[in-house]
Amino acid sequence: MNRPVKPSKDAGFTLAELIVYMVVLAIVMLMVGTVFISVIQHERYARATAEANNEAQIVFKELEYDLRSADWADVSSSGDLLIILTRKAVDGGENSARCVGYYYDETTSELRRTTKDSNVDTAPAIAASTAADLQAATATWPLVRTDMRSIESEAVFGLDDKYAAGKAVTIQLRADTFEGRNPVDFVKSISLRKQADLTLSCN
Repeated sequence: MNRPVKPSKDAGFTLAELIVYMVVLAIVMLMVGTVFISVIQHERYARATAEANNEAQIVFKELEYDLRSADWADVSSSGDLLIILTRKAVDGGENSARCVGYYYDETTSELRRTTKDSNVDTAPAIAASTAADLQAATATWPLVRTDMRSIESEAVFGLDDKYAAGKAVTIQLRADTFEGRNPVDFVKSISLRKQADLTLSCN
């Protein structure tokens, strides 16, 4: 009479057990992969948002820097064009009068900027009588940033009297950031400072 053979402890897994283990392993790997992809995407979004914020802050700091040393300003085209006469440091530690222009194009959401030691760029922009003429006059100005817009349909640039102490340039500009994240707003009023030695004409 044959006795049944007892399975050895080292006999291994049955086919059914192996299939179950593989299914469990696949589920665990899928969960780990999903978490990993989510972490990578979050890190990418965070980095892109930080870069967009930094770029916007650089644009706004440059704009503020230009205005802090400005002697004269002109705002036209319903607040889309800002021309200022300002002081710029040059090599050798001396200062130089510069005509600086900012143009916000509503149709393309672009901000353009020019800076020259003459009015070769700014005079044609001030003299432009139509939106098409203004776009043509500013077409060669270097592009500062895209994805710019006004805040709540307010004028981007304004020129106001401030406490009877002279003129002040107001700015209300918004920079969109990465994939609909919170935008960066720049809302300031910066007083012009009269500087007798800046004799350049920008218009």
